[in-house]
Amino acid sequence: MKRVLPFLLAILLLVSCAPSVSPVATPTATPTSTPTIPKVDADLSAALEELYLTSFGGDGNKEWATDWYPYITSAEVVATGHGHYGIVSLSENPVDSGLDDETPKWIARAAYANFKDVYLTHVIIQTAEGNMIDTYDNTLPKP
Repeated sequence: MKRVLPFLLAILLLVSCAPSVSPVATPTATPTSTPTIPKVDADLSAALEELYLTSFGGDGNKEWATDWYPYITSAEVVATGHGHYGIVSLSENPVDSGLDDETPKWIARAAYANFKDVYLTHVIIQTAEGNMIDTYDNTLPKP
């Protein structure tokens, strides 16, 4: 027993003085992509506004415009890392002025059904002040 005790103490001393080594290296996480900040695409926005004007605004002739076209103050296309969506701003909610309750939906559908430059995943209808009226998902199949 007297011989074993110094031997065990020597092993304990060696183990406690040895450098610490991790048996498994832990990989550091690196992002595979940086998040994309949504950004208004000026060229696509101009094209969407042109679509509204030519197809629903009577191409400038008020006699041929839809009853909801005069409410549109701007139309924007926002690019994200996962696609595009539209934002249509209105001077006021046309429903409050006596138009059909479905009018905001038809304004949104006019964008995503007729705009062919990019696929719009959804269209937000809001007032010019930024108050959301509603959001409409594109129900058409993605090309």
